[in-house]
Amino acid sequence: MRNKGLIFLGLFFLCQITGIAQNNISCQRLLERTWMLDTENIYPPYKYENYMQYILFHKNSRFQYDFHPKDSKPFSGNAHIFKYYFVEDSVFNLLIANEYKDDSMIIDFFNDSKNKKYLHDDCILDFSKEIIIANVIHATIENESITDAHLYQYQFYDKDTFSQYGFGWTPGQPQIGYLYRLATNVPREVMIEIQNVNKIKFKTLTQKQGVIFSVPNKKTNMYLLKGDIVEVLEEKNQWLKIRYYGSKTIEGWIKKTDVE
Repeated sequence: MRNKGLIFLGLFFLCQITGIAQNNISCQRLLERTWMLDTENIYPPYKYENYMQYILFHKNSRFQYDFHPKDSKPFSGNAHIFKYYFVEDSVFNLLIANEYKDDSMIIDFFNDSKNKKYLHDDCILDFSKEIIIANVIHATIENESITDAHLYQYQFYDKDTFSQYGFGWTPGQPQIGYLYRLATNVPREVMIEIQNVNKIKFKTLTQKQGVIFSVPNKKTNMYLLKGDIVEVLEEKNQWLKIRYYGSKTIEGWIKKTDVE
């Protein structure tokens, strides 16, 4: 009985540790998906009647694609690109403790060689907490010097939704911040640009038809067509778990041989 009790106690603690680990996630890994700006509650609404914004995070670069569905050329093919880094609470609090009219203080602070160490490529988010926040610096870098920078907090409601709040002088930043959700439908013009950024994660269907499986070897009635672009979520032997951003988002499995 004693041994059984010890085994049960060990399993209990193992489950507890596993639960904690599942609540912690790399912010970089979480962000490196395709996001869409929620424009419904942003004021003034007329500015967003013909505007959609898609965001891709990849290797500490943030790519913003602006799409105007009612225009003759809804997408110009140009993305707004800048670097992003994470900072600890202590550094963030130091920066916002000083009132300033513009972001020159941030630029000067991080251009000081001794402060470069405070710019981190990643941080860990703890989803066991009620408020999950990442402190983020958006920066434009030329010749290894920061020429423009803005300070933000990304506050996550869940793993598929976050708000971006700006501090200091943040151009166009509404008081309520910007709300981003995991993208659903993404225009093909934007998907092509996203694929050009990350060709490992985004693949093009090369077969005339590619059947979508609910799980490997279990077919559905859905299929993809040659030229469709999918996001690879997982790889398992000869199978890929994918997400397709069409008129609605579809997730499932396809054969590796169906894509380039």
